[in-house]
Amino acid sequence: MSKIGSTFQKIRQSKHISLRQAAGQVCSPSLLSRFENGLTELTANKLFAILDTIHVSLAEFERLLQLDDSQADFIAQVRIARDQNNLSQLEKLYLNEKKMAQKTKQDFHMVNSLIAKAYLKAKQPQLSLDKTESDFLYDWLFMVDVWGNQELELFSVCAILLTTDLYTSYTQKMLARVPADQIDQRKLHTILLNGFMVCVTTDNLDKASYFQKQIEKHYYSERDAYYRILYQWTCGLLLAKIGQPEAGLRQMEEAIAILDAINCQHSANYYRQLTAEHFPV
Repeated sequence: MSKIGSTFQKIRQSKHISLRQAAGQVCSPSLLSRFENGLTELTANKLFAILDTIHVSLAEFERLLQLDDSQADFIAQVRIARDQNNLSQLEKLYLNEKKMAQKTKQDFHMVNSLIAKAYLKAKQPQLSLDKTESDFLYDWLFMVDVWGNQELELFSVCAILLTTDLYTSYTQKMLARVPADQIDQRKLHTILLNGFMVCVTTDNLDKASYFQKQIEKHYYSERDAYYRILYQWTCGLLLAKIGQPEAGLRQMEEAIAILDAINCQHSANYYRQLTAEHFPV
C-alpha cells in the first residue's frame, strides 16, 4: 500500500468521513479507494483538493507522512477515542505513552503523551501539565532557532494545556520566530482563535485584546468561513463581558444559527452549550 494513500486513509477514517464524502466532486469514490490501497496515484491538484475536503492542511499531511507508522497509528487512535468521547481510552493512551517515554527516553513517546493529554484536557478541564511535561514542551519548542511544521503542530494541539500567560508568551515567541506568511494559515488561525477564546472565557481581557489584534491583522479569507463564525461567536462573548450582554448574546446566537444552517451540528451544539453556561436562564 502506498504510504501517501494509506496515510490519507488513516486520517479520513479517524474523522469518520466516508469515501464518497472525501471524494466529493474531485474524483470517484472507487478511484479514491484505489489510491488509498496503493493501486493508483492521484495528481497533485486532486490530492490537494481532497485534503481540503477533509479539512487537513498540506503541512499537517506532510508531517503525518514523516511519522513512522506507529506514531501515525497513535494519532489516529487518539482522534477516534476523542470522536467517540471515550475518556478511558484517551487516558490509557496518555498513560501508556508517558510510561514509554520514561522507559525508553525517546522524545516521540513524550510528544504522543502530550497530544493525548491535550485531547483529554478538552473533556477534563482540571488537567494541567506537570513540571516534566512543561519543561519538555518548552525545550521542544524553543531549543530550535526556527519553528517547522512539527513545532507548530505540537503547539497548536497542546495550547489547551497552557495557562493564558504561557499561551500568550509562546504565541508572541512563535510569531517572532516564524514570519506569519510562512505559517500554514489554518494552523495560525487555530492558534490565534484558541488564544482569543481562552482569554475571553477566563476574563483575561487584556490578553484577549492582543489576540484580537493579531486576528484582525491576519484576517480570515472567505474560504475560512468556519473560523469567521467562531470568531463572531467569541466577539459576541467579549461584548457581553464588557457590558453589552444583549448585543453579545445576539451575535453569539447568530453564529450558532449559521453553524446550524451549514449542518455543523457538533459545533453548533457545543457552542450552544457554552452560550447557555455564560447566559443561564
